[in-house]
Amino acid sequence: MPGDVETDKVADYIKKSKIMVHPSTFEGFPRALIEGMSCGIPIVAFKKTINGIVENGIHGYLVDNDGEMYNRVDYLLHNEDLRKEMGQRCRDLVMNNYGKDVTKPILERLFKKI
Repeated sequence: MPGDVETDKVADYIKKSKIMVHPSTFEGFPRALIEGMSCGIPIVAFKKTINGIVENGIHGYLVDNDGEMYNRVDYLLHNEDLRKEMGQRCRDLVMNNYGKDVTKPILERLFKKI
């Protein structure tokens, strides 16, 4: 683990990853997933924790238990083409729904109202 990383270097570390494993069992809208997805990294996370961000089998895998998480991570680590396909779909999802081109006009309208 790299320890404390400067904010502008986080994406460099994420891009070196093959998979983002999110083992949290309680989370709202985890920014770390969006960061990983924006770098083209597929996700493996618990179904009960992640709602509405990751589509199972499309952007990675949503699992029910530790054993299933291990199996999905192992499967993705041994399937480079699938990792790349899922990673690209992750990046596309984030850029189309959370990227600056999408959020900037929304924030500008909000600030004008304030």
